[in-house]
Amino acid sequence: MKADSIQLTTTGNQLQVHVRDGIKSIRIDSMVREKPGEAMIQMPLLLTVLDEAELVIWNEEIDFVSTGPFTVEAITNQRFAVWEHLTIRVSAHPERSDRSGQDFSVYLFFTLNPDDESGRT
Repeated sequence: MKADSIQLTTTGNQLQVHVRDGIKSIRIDSMVREKPGEAMIQMPLLLTVLDEAELVIWNEEIDFVSTGPFTVEAITNQRFAVWEHLTIRVSAHPERSDRSGQDFSVYLFFTLNPDDESGRT
């Protein structure tokens, strides 16, 4: 089990994990972003998980909640098995045309091999 995070942005919006690296599963724990303004808090993002054939296996609109004076957070707590590789993608909501052109920056917190008690990945 290994907890980690990665910054995803409008231009670098995905993470790919591979079974060849010893990753058998991943748990997407939460997403956090700095609080730049009220409009960004209200802008939901789409969190999409795709399998090795680029088929969508999970797609959810993520709403953020204020967790402090400078951050907003969304708890996801979703777990996925990795067969060959898995792609996790964050994007602006396409049906929200009034806000979809806005840039975003978010930290994705995840745990690799959450069922592995040894602490190794």
